[in-house]
Amino acid sequence: MVHGTWDVLVGTRRLQGHVMVYDDHGGDQALDAVEALVRAGATVEIVTPE
Repeated sequence: MVHGTWDVLVGTRRLQGHVMVYDDHGGDQALDAVEALVRAGATVEIVTPE
């Protein structure tokens, strides 16, 4: 299932367990989402073409 970064940041989606964050822009949004997910107890893997 795919969710947008802003859904995670504003709390619309509360994800748990293993979560993959794909960052194709290289901006701060993905890292902010990762921080929010980790604080919520998720295990996060970041994927980027960079």
